[in-house]
Amino acid sequence: MPYHVVMELALTGDPMPAERFHEFGVVNRLAEPGTVLDEALALAAAIAKNGPLATAASKQILQEQFDWSSGDMWEKQGAISGPVFGSEDAKEGATAFKEKRDPVWQGR
Repeated sequence: MPYHVVMELALTGDPMPAERFHEFGVVNRLAEPGTVLDEALALAAAIAKNGPLATAASKQILQEQFDWSSGDMWEKQGAISGPVFGSEDAKEGATAFKEKRDPVWQGR
């Protein structure tokens, strides 16, 4: 969020509409009144469709990457994501894609 907007919020304490936060990328989705739970459940369902090992590895990489130097980034990312590529779930994902069906993840 731009510095001047942060400063305005900090110094005025005024509320800001969600649309404005969305413009700055602070809010990634907007929902019509009364549909927030449906939107949240749809997002959760979209995440849950992905392989649990890949999802967990992605989350870990995104959380830890800020502490990595640019020299260490590929090595540390590979250490986290590497085991996912050799997992049973990776094989299931490729097989399901080939067979044009939804994968059945086992978390292994």
